Amino acid sequence: MNFIIDNGSYDIKLGRTTDDSPVHVPNCLVRSNDKGLYLGDILNSVGSIELSGLQFKRPIEHGQLYQWTIERQIWDSAFVKHYKDEDLLNGANVVYCETPVTYSKFQNNTDQVLFEEYGVGALYRGSVATVAPWITKPEGYNDFQLVIDSGYDATYVVPMINGLPYWKAVKKMSIAGRFINGYLREVISFRHYNVTDEPILVNNIKESACYVTNDYYAALAKVERLKKLKPKQLLSDPGNISTNYVLPDFKTTMTGYAISDQDLSSSVRENQQVLKLFDERFAVPEVLFQPEISGVHKAGLVKTIQESLQSVPELLRPLLCANVVLAGGTCNLPGLKERLISELNKEIPVDDEVKVFEWDGNYADFGWHAAKQFFAKGGFESVAVSKQEYHDFGPEYTQEKFGHKLMR
Repeated sequence: MNFIIDNGSYDIKLGRTTDDSPVHVPNCLVRSNDKGLYLGDILNSVGSIELSGLQFKRPIEHGQLYQWTIERQIWDSAFVKHYKDEDLLNGANVVYCETPVTYSKFQNNTDQVLFEEYGVGALYRGSVATVAPWITKPEGYNDFQLVIDSGYDATYVVPMINGLPYWKAVKKMSIAGRFINGYLREVISFRHYNVTDEPILVNNIKESACYVTNDYYAALAKVERLKKLKPKQLLSDPGNISTNYVLPDFKTTMTGYAISDQDLSSSVRENQQVLKLFDERFAVPEVLFQPEISGVHKAGLVKTIQESLQSVPELLRPLLCANVVLAGGTCNLPGLKERLISELNKEIPVDDEVKVFEWDGNYADFGWHAAKQFFAKGGFESVAVSKQEYHDFGPEYTQEKFGHKLMR
């Protein structure tokens, strides 16, 4: 059996290569208001737990899997719940996706758990970026690719050259899903309602209502004009720049939902609270490109990509710009791809052209589907480490095969 585990810090995406799509398992333990402790998968069962005031314990922090005691509980529960098999990985061929830059100590721990405790038959361990080239070309893999992996903890820019990460040019930006959620929580709490203890609600608002605008300052100016209009004029806003989020009342809705101005009066009950959102929708995700608007003085996404390209041989830069790949749940923000293309075209040489791989699915699942093609096209057999090899040569052998190598 061939099995894929994309072990993200927010969600685990796992499944057999015969599956059409992966299973999503929240990668956390959850403590509720009544002090009950649950595995994260309970969040997928609507109504099983009150979503207000939850506290989370994640086995992956800052991209490093440091709590295998927690991770094992989450995996074992998922294997039994979704596949009815607690020995699912025993003898299986496994692709395991981890953070692009993981400390060797934690990598060795992972290899030990997979081979010695789960008994996998053969293993390939790498980041989403290392399998991404296998999905973007009908045959084989793409020789040159610039992978932008923006998940929950951080955003990574990984140039892939001849199927390998060019480690000298790998860059990390600490702004991704977690940071956006935190900033959105602060903005809403300051302007509207206190949502400090509502992480699930804030994440739902982000996914339902937020987007990336192509012209941030023009959008801000439009909001200022709209706020001066009368309510009836506001309803006729052709750009639909404002929206409403109906907060959960735990009777008709447990999570809340976004609704347009036109449908607001006919769909919302009298006692339901409604959050009116204007510039929050695009100003919060704008921190990906301009972190300074949140008070964080760090390089934004375009600057991080530029720094990565500057570390690559000059002749290869046009090839990488023409083969940009987006991955990770944060890339699901509407408008992000178009804004990125627009910004990069302003910065790169005029003779170069930015092309982004077209993906019409969930970007959080991109790595899982790429690994599926990695299996289908024979990539796994050429690089995997077998259980026998691991026991013969030890963790040094897997580290030599899968660890960081600086290209000369």
